Amino acid sequence: MPRRARKSLNTTFLHVITQGIAKEEIFKDERDIRTYLYLIKKYYKTHNIRIIAYCIMNNHAHLLINAEQIEGLSQAMQKINLTYGIYYNTKNERVGYVFRDRFLSEAIQTERHLLSCIVYIHNNPVKAGIANELNKYKYSSYNDYMKGQGVATKDTIGLVFGGIRGYLEQFNEIHKIYICEDFLEDSVNVENKYKSKDVINDYLTQNNITIEEIKTDKEKLKSFLIEVRDKGKVSNRKVAEILQIGRETLRKM
Repeated sequence: MPRRARKSLNTTFLHVITQGIAKEEIFKDERDIRTYLYLIKKYYKTHNIRIIAYCIMNNHAHLLINAEQIEGLSQAMQKINLTYGIYYNTKNERVGYVFRDRFLSEAIQTERHLLSCIVYIHNNPVKAGIANELNKYKYSSYNDYMKGQGVATKDTIGLVFGGIRGYLEQFNEIHKIYICEDFLEDSVNVENKYKSKDVINDYLTQNNITIEEIKTDKEKLKSFLIEVRDKGKVSNRKVAEILQIGRETLRKM
């Protein structure tokens, strides 16, 4: 069984997601994926960042990382995505941005969140219908843990499971326990940030309106909330953050 969850983590863990521009497929074949993985490992090592789990999909990548000093993450991701962008554009004879924004990240606050994030990342291919079993997808860290190689170093295994001995039993157990939606809810937050931005930006574009106009007109605000919050399923927290309005005010509308 996994260790009893601590209320908080002393070290710095982050769930990082990066996505192709306009959701384009930017990891089209094995060469692309292996190139991106090589760059991740190269620049993370340079900046003393440990990979806990990963999954590279066709149009996005998930990374769970640990670093005592997190300041180097932005530098590492900038180098990774810039170098990969040059490679990708040269290979495909194209110009322009390859990645959407820079990257998104969310702090992992508890051990439960950490374990559920590992499971969430490993389940991406199954959820997308690309693989019917976790071990059938080559470009995630699931098989690294099963085989005790790749990102599954002694340090990483010890950091997550508290020791090497019996870690596989714990690893298999969390993939049974943390698969339910209640446990995975925290782990999808970072991906939902992308979805929320899409919904909000689409509304602004389609209605040729600005955030300031919405904030200063009660009827426009109501229409915005109906489409974005009620139909688009963007959380009150995200809407409040975008509009800079108190969540209690939104709850009453």
